[in-house]
Amino acid sequence: MDEIGFSGQFEATLDAKGRMIVPASFRDSFKGEAQITIGPDGCVYMYRKEDFERFAANLDAVPDLADPILRAAKRFMFSKSMPVDIDKQGRMLFPKKAREFAHIERDIILVGMHSKVEIWDAETYNKREEELANMDISEMFAKLSSLSSVNSQ
Repeated sequence: MDEIGFSGQFEATLDAKGRMIVPASFRDSFKGEAQITIGPDGCVYMYRKEDFERFAANLDAVPDLADPILRAAKRFMFSKSMPVDIDKQGRMLFPKKAREFAHIERDIILVGMHSKVEIWDAETYNKREEELANMDISEMFAKLSSLSSVNSQ
């Protein structure tokens, strides 16, 4: 991943064997392997191995002994996590369970989210985009700017 991280939006298609081509601009960052897990919005997250290890360590550090919802969320994220290989042609076999979770049958949208890539069913993603188009953009940016780490930039 370069200094600015993953960014941009790309279309892909699953082939008959359940493989997708990772966009060239993302491919080198993964160095032939990635870690995927489910995302909270119905997409699949794809991390570089080292970024996933950092994410997992942060998640694991959250105390959950007294909170069954936190334990369930961590269990869900970790149990759905799996390594994937990216071959020399840039193809990745998309695990069936991950495809089923995200309702991915054929058409895919990949979205760069700095430290990870979101993988969406294209129809689901396009519906989300329509919903966002009806939202107040200034409200979204106000929410972002209220975060101290973003606001100080």
